[in-house]
Amino acid sequence: MKKIIVSIDWGGTFIKLGIFDAVCRKLLYFKRYSSEKLTKPERFFPALEGLLQKSFRERKLSYRNIEGTAIGAPGIIDMKDSFIYYLPNIAGWENFPFKYEFERKFPFPLLVFDNDANLAAWGEFKEGTLRDSNNAALVTLGTGIGCGLIIGRRLFHSRTSAAEAGHMAISLQRKKCSCSAYGCVEAFLGEAFFLDSLEKRFWRQYKIHTLKDLFILAKRGNQQALVYWARYGKILGVFLANLINLLNPDHIALGGGISGAFTFFRAALERELQRQTMKPQLSQVVVTKASLGNRAGVWGGFWLAKEKLKK
Repeated sequence: MKKIIVSIDWGGTFIKLGIFDAVCRKLLYFKRYSSEKLTKPERFFPALEGLLQKSFRERKLSYRNIEGTAIGAPGIIDMKDSFIYYLPNIAGWENFPFKYEFERKFPFPLLVFDNDANLAAWGEFKEGTLRDSNNAALVTLGTGIGCGLIIGRRLFHSRTSAAEAGHMAISLQRKKCSCSAYGCVEAFLGEAFFLDSLEKRFWRQYKIHTLKDLFILAKRGNQQALVYWARYGKILGVFLANLINLLNPDHIALGGGISGAFTFFRAALERELQRQTMKPQLSQVVVTKASLGNRAGVWGGFWLAKEKLKK
């Protein structure tokens, strides 16, 4: 009977589902779904059951094939007891006993429960652009700003899922973040926050509802859209300079949906790194776009589950 690992990357906007052959290390199935129906605990598990049943029918698989499961969630996770402290961008999950509820509802083991950015970082380390790195960071740009750290070729954890770098303060402005603190980088670069910073006349004129709309406008050469992307790059550059000065990594990769606009904010980002980063640290780091796209998280979950099964 084929042995499979199910890997789920649960983000604030989308949930990605991957099914892997546990022996051949091959991605058998991948699909991205809206997270809209997975916002509350009472809705999450029935909706997830529907997605799993649909994917297993399509691949003619059975739950009996499952050897392990991995899930990444968009918030702070207790690594010992596998509960959610809270999800900054999704209310209602405070101190939620996720592993207990998952195992009560599903007849297969939950081997790995972690932060979604950690899964993406490990995916990029095992399969993507961070493969040759010793010390690196994967920064995800999307609904929120996530960060996973590779330190000494190992995924960094503490008692919690650890690197909430998106909630480092980069400003003394009283700009409130979804985590309830003020001045966080996410309060400037998270999608909804950055959209809110656009001039109302501009987004009304061009019907800007998402940063994808701003990306399309920039591709058409709209000068104001290009100015906004340069602003995004400048703020991101300040944040990454802080990470580089603190951690002295050899590589930072940018993932998440907004990284697709890297072409438009790269120059401003690099200018700010030159201004803000200590020169020895800057000379040892490269900043690139991540290579696995929206599959990084499911690959990371697969590898974490696979490694845990070996122990």
